[in-house]
Amino acid sequence: MEQITSLDLANEICKIIGEKQTSNILTIDVTQKTSLTNYYVVCTARNAQVAKGVCEHIQEVLEDMDIYVTRIDGEKDGKWIVMDYGLVIVHIFHTEMREFYKFEKLWAEPDNSNVKYYMGV
Repeated sequence: MEQITSLDLANEICKIIGEKQTSNILTIDVTQKTSLTNYYVVCTARNAQVAKGVCEHIQEVLEDMDIYVTRIDGEKDGKWIVMDYGLVIVHIFHTEMREFYKFEKLWAEPDNSNVKYYMGV
């Protein structure tokens, strides 16, 4: 398989997430804010079961592309699942957790220039 860029991976993950019952899907370019990763992909799942299903779906589709997650946290309770793909980290939030933590506000530029909303295919 040819090398995939971190932006391409983030976009692919958005597309995969969009296949499931999620909302408010976006990417945040954090290359200027942290050395840990290049992009955060963020979405909201209406309940823990949907969040867990989205997590499993992402893993299955990306494994078929020979891309493997290095670490997953939060999968047990499904309120905030974090999937680490190295240069892309996925955050799957239960609705209340996303509203409470306001995650994208922590990482967005004041003008939101580093946030891109996924509108579907």
